[in-house]
Amino acid sequence: MRVREALALAFDFDWLNRQVFYGQYTRTRSYFANSPMAATGAPDADETRFLQSLKTPLDPSLFEAVPEVPDTPDAQTLRSSLQRAQQLLAAAGWKVGDDGRLRNAEQQPFQFEVLNFFRRPSNGWPRPGCTTWPGWASVCGCAPWIRHSTRNGWMPSIST
Repeated sequence: MRVREALALAFDFDWLNRQVFYGQYTRTRSYFANSPMAATGAPDADETRFLQSLKTPLDPSLFEAVPEVPDTPDAQTLRSSLQRAQQLLAAAGWKVGDDGRLRNAEQQPFQFEVLNFFRRPSNGWPRPGCTTWPGWASVCGCAPWIRHSTRNGWMPSIST
């Protein structure tokens, strides 16, 4: 849970929406936003019973209010989010090593892969940089996140 929360804290949606997408998007607050399945508030009695019936122990925060996705309207807010991400990763056992990379107790680097769902058509159209190319949004959306990640010692990569 802490690692996923740290990754979410490092994603600067506000900058991306302002600078790349010209304010066209609204931040989703749930995996099922704009649907009856969207998470709102703490789990009700039926949901709590179901969650408690699961065999694996669940993080106690799951039974509280829905986690808020951080807004980052300015650099100071983003800086605070990135510091909180580092604290969460440290609590999960990830520390910055002498080489500036985040590592666990076994000295394995913190690395992950960002999957880009779109492959450019073989006919070459649309050309790279064209805003109608769906992969363009994925790559531009990931670039700032990856930049923040590498500053924190993480090792992300993009794959198609």
